[in-house]
Amino acid sequence: MRSTMAIGTGRRRQPFARYRQAMRCLLRPVLLSALRPGAALRGSAAYRTAVGALGDVPPSLLVSVAPILELARGLGAGASPQFGRVRDVAARIGVAAAGGQRDGEVTRGRLVLGLR
Repeated sequence: MRSTMAIGTGRRRQPFARYRQAMRCLLRPVLLSALRPGAALRGSAAYRTAVGALGDVPPSLLVSVAPILELARGLGAGASPQFGRVRDVAARIGVAAAGGQRDGEVTRGRLVLGLR
């Protein structure tokens, strides 16, 4: 059964089923690559930077901003003026890392931003 919902593209309307199929085709390689990465996270420069910056607190969150900006650009966000403002600020952040550690009844947390 086909869905009757339609997505407006500006020129013509397309059935939701076509949109869903296109998204599946586009996202499948991305998801497969994320599930089976070519290299381990521990071997990356971003991970080593986070471990060094957090010190004795193990990282539990690691965000590398450059690949996120590339993905957004690839999805067409580069033409948006709002993206330009976000990109300018986000491009100055190389890596964001956070971690926490419990010692008895005391929990310590750290957040580190690698600025360029």
